[in-house]
Amino acid sequence: MPNVKGATRKTTSELALSGALDKHPQRYAGRFAEPKLTKVLGTPPPHMTVPQKKIWREIANQCAPGVLLASDRIVLEVICALIEKMRAGRITGIEQQLLLSGLGQLGMTPVTRSRISVAPKEKGKAEWAKLLRPTNQLPAVTAICTPNELADRDESQ
Repeated sequence: MPNVKGATRKTTSELALSGALDKHPQRYAGRFAEPKLTKVLGTPPPHMTVPQKKIWREIANQCAPGVLLASDRIVLEVICALIEKMRAGRITGIEQQLLLSGLGQLGMTPVTRSRISVAPKEKGKAEWAKLLRPTNQLPAVTAICTPNELADRDESQ
């Protein structure tokens, strides 16, 4: 069914969490080929002003880990320029709406933050090994005593 005007399209992660993917897999068949992005956001572009680079790092630190990726760089660049204008008191009404829209796309408003889901970080081999064999504990020593040895020990004391 096409997206009804006014209805927001749920992310594949939201559909999986709600169980909709399991209940109606035929509806979402075209979504299973969605790209899985893994490139990190990185540092601010060199052409940005010093205040914009500070805003870049500020936003990158405020977002949850795994939300901002390399594909978000241009949106974040626009947001940084608009925040610089806002803080200087030179932002127009339309630019303010654009800023709020961009922040919403990155999950930086209370409403949109609730819609963001981040894939859990996969544990590496070393992390799994720690779970299976904790390194901070000494190996258990097992001693086998027969009932006769225990009786002999009690008599000698």
